Amino acid sequence: MNICILISIIILLVLSSFNTKVTMFLLSFLPLYVILLIKGSLESIKNIKEYNFYNFSTALYKLILSNVFWSTIFVMIVIPIISIVFIFLKSRKRIIHVKVSSQEKIGDNIVSYVMTYIVPLTSLSYSSSFSEYISNVLLFIIIMILYIRMDLIYLNPVLIIINFNIFKINEGPSEKFVLTRLSFSQFTSKTKSDTVYFNKLSNSLYYLPK
Repeated sequence: MNICILISIIILLVLSSFNTKVTMFLLSFLPLYVILLIKGSLESIKNIKEYNFYNFSTALYKLILSNVFWSTIFVMIVIPIISIVFIFLKSRKRIIHVKVSSQEKIGDNIVSYVMTYIVPLTSLSYSSSFSEYISNVLLFIIIMILYIRMDLIYLNPVLIIINFNIFKINEGPSEKFVLTRLSFSQFTSKTKSDTVYFNKLSNSLYYLPK
């Protein structure tokens, strides 16, 4: 099982290091991974009277090592966090000057994204059958392909939870997304300047510090 975890880590690290959209997608599903691990661990504890931190930690450890699916879920919690930190650190050396022609507030579809895709997947449990695992993995892959192909970087509930905002700007003929902790009014005021410097996270995603 340790080999399976290692292989999963290598695959996800390679994918996320070459594509920021993959990292953002995996990060957007972080609440799901945490919910699934907590749910599976609690279900593996047979007696409700045994619910305590030690028993939960033990159950969580055993669950992660129980099969490839749960090992991968654990890996998919760790990898996006490592990848996004690495992307931000790398962006410090990729500062660009952008002439912003217009700004747009987005993100209204985040709740729909959570309810439509994340909630149904929580049906998985400790006792789920192999067919349920496979069907949910296939659904996850389909969602990931759509997320990347349609450039849905702004659909990221985790970033909203940790107090980031995602806005869309027009840079000449092309559209870009900007990640920032500024409010929309502050962002609009700051981008009216002729000189706006962004940290480049990817070709379509910038970061604007306060």
